[in-house]
Amino acid sequence: MRHYQPVIRPLEATQMTILQKLFSRKAEPRPRVRICVECGMPIAEHKDWCSILRTQQEYSRKDAPERA
Repeated sequence: MRHYQPVIRPLEATQMTILQKLFSRKAEPRPRVRICVECGMPIAEHKDWCSILRTQQEYSRKDAPERA
């Protein structure tokens, strides 16, 4: 029966990667796209059958006469 020694990395190497991650230059953040929970499409591209979109449209129709 063989006994395997666990691989132990030096602490300095681990700390260096943490420091590199903290202080390295990062690329520009990508814009976030909100996804609809029901239809799975971006909010700007809702599907016609999406009940969330239909509900939003109903609320906007109800609020339109009140604001005018």
